[in-house]
Amino acid sequence: MFTTITRIDRYLLFIVVLAISGSMMVGCEWFPESTFELASESRLQKWITLPPGLARADVSLTMNYYINPWGRDSTFILQDKKGQLRTKVMARQEALGLII
Repeated sequence: MFTTITRIDRYLLFIVVLAISGSMMVGCEWFPESTFELASESRLQKWITLPPGLARADVSLTMNYYINPWGRDSTFILQDKKGQLRTKVMARQEALGLII
C-alpha cells in the first residue's frame, strides 16, 4: 500500500516539475507583456511589406512585446480589415535595438 502511494507521488512530482518547466519555456509566448497598435496614418517599418493589392489604409500593424527568461522578443502582426493574418515578423531585442 505505502509503496504504491510513494510511486504515485514520484510520478506526480515528475509531472508537476515537467509542467512548470514547460510553461516557463513557452508560457510567455501566449501572454505578452504589452501590445501596441500602430496608428493607421503612420508609415510601416521597412521590414514590413504590404501584400499586393492592399493599401496602407487596408491593414493594421500590432506589436506584441514579450519578456522571456532568455531575452526580450517582439512580434509584429500585419492584419487586413477582415482580421486575417497577412504577415508575422518576430524580432529579438538587444541592448542597442531590434534584430530581425
